[in-house]
Amino acid sequence: MSLKNKILICMLAIIIIGAVGCSNETEKIKEEIKEEGAIDYTPTIMWQDTLYSVEDIKYISATKEQLDEKIGEIENVVDVPTTNNTASMFEKGSNIYSLKGKRVKKMIAIEYQGKYYIAVKMDE
Repeated sequence: MSLKNKILICMLAIIIIGAVGCSNETEKIKEEIKEEGAIDYTPTIMWQDTLYSVEDIKYISATKEQLDEKIGEIENVVDVPTTNNTASMFEKGSNIYSLKGKRVKKMIAIEYQGKYYIAVKMDE
């Protein structure tokens, strides 16, 4: 085997090992995100015949002071909400709130694990 072929095989081996290493690192990062509770889809909520979405679940988007009143709660958690008071995330019993100065048909807040997330009406 010529020196050129040996170099080519060594470089190919390095590329393969690097790719496998990067893949393992990616899997480790995904697992860490899962453990921290981050998700890779947009949580949706169906309330009063309107579908809402939480744009960035990693961002706590409302404070208790911004809440107006409790207007409902999540009754069921499903893959795709199609009936009222269902959600694709959160927990059964999570409270739904109106926000001060905001129209409920445009925006609501969901209480989840002691934090408040703003959900906005999804475009049709």
